Amino acid sequence: MHGVMRMKLHRSWAICLLAWGLLAVWPSTTAALIEEEVGLLRQTMVERINSDRALEGLAPVELDELASEVGTAHCQDMVEAGYFSHWNRQGLKPYQRYSLAGGTHYVAENLYQCETTGTLDTSFAGIRTILLSGHEGFMAEGPEGGHRKNILDPFRTHVGIGFAFSQKSLRMAQEFLNEYVTLELPPAAATLNQQVLLEGHITADGRLASVTIFHEPLPQPMTFEQLSETEGYFLPDERKDLFPVLPPGWYYMDGGTGEVTLKDDGGFSFGVSFFAGEGAYTVVVWVELPDGSSAPATSFTILASENKQTE
Repeated sequence: MHGVMRMKLHRSWAICLLAWGLLAVWPSTTAALIEEEVGLLRQTMVERINSDRALEGLAPVELDELASEVGTAHCQDMVEAGYFSHWNRQGLKPYQRYSLAGGTHYVAENLYQCETTGTLDTSFAGIRTILLSGHEGFMAEGPEGGHRKNILDPFRTHVGIGFAFSQKSLRMAQEFLNEYVTLELPPAAATLNQQVLLEGHITADGRLASVTIFHEPLPQPMTFEQLSETEGYFLPDERKDLFPVLPPGWYYMDGGTGEVTLKDDGGFSFGVSFFAGEGAYTVVVWVELPDGSSAPATSFTILASENKQTE
C-alpha cells in the first residue's frame, strides 16, 4: 500500500431475520479475487477467530454462508457508495438486513474500515494482510472492548465473514451468530390486524426461557450525513415479554398464565401481535442453558403496516 492509510473499527450488538424481496444480496465474490480465494480468506478469518477463542477456553465457531453473504452485501454497498455505518442507505440495521435475507438466528456485527490516499494491495496476500490487521485491531481493544467481547462471547456458535474493496478502500464485516433454535421461516411483512403464529424447536441442551418482542419505527432511507453520524446500534426500548404457559392453577405475578406453548420434545409456538401499531417488530427467543445462563438464541424482524409490503 502506498500513501496515507486510515483504519476504523465499528461495532455493536444485533439480531436476526429477513423480508423477502426487500433486500438484494450481492454476489459474495469480489472482482479482483476468484471464488476459491474468497473462500480461503473467509476460512483464514474463522481460523484466527477460533485461535483467539481457544486461548480463552471457548468453543470454536463455524463459518455461516448466509451471514457471509449478508455481510458482503453491506460491505460492497459501503465501498461503492463511500460510507461506513451499521445502517445501510435504506435505514436497515444489521439484524434487519440479516432478517430480510432469510436468517432467523441472533446476529451481532463487527465492522472494520481501511482507507488509503494511495493504492491498496488488492492481491490475495494483500487483502489477507488487511483483514487480519482489522481483526487484530478488534482484539487489541482490551478486555472491555466491544469488538473483542463480541469475538469472545461464549454463546457464539457461527460467524459470517463479509468483505469488499476498491483500489482505495476496504470494508470487513464479522457477523456472529447464536444458533440454538430452528424456526419455521416467519413472514417478512404483515398487516396490523394479523397475528403471526411462530413455531420452532430448541436444538441446544436447554429450554426456552422467554420471548421478547421489540418495536421501533419502520426503516427509512438515510442520507450520507445521517449515516456518518451513526455509531453503535441497539434494540429499541419499547418491548413486550412473553412467557411459557403455566400449568392450570398457576399464575405469573401480573396475573397472566403465559403465552408460549412448550412441547416435551423442545418444540414451541407463540403468537406475535403488533401491539404498538405500525413499525418493525423484532422477536428474540431467549434460551436458558444447562449452566443457568440465558442467551438470545434467535431474532427476526417483521415489518408491520396498514398495507402489507409485498415488493
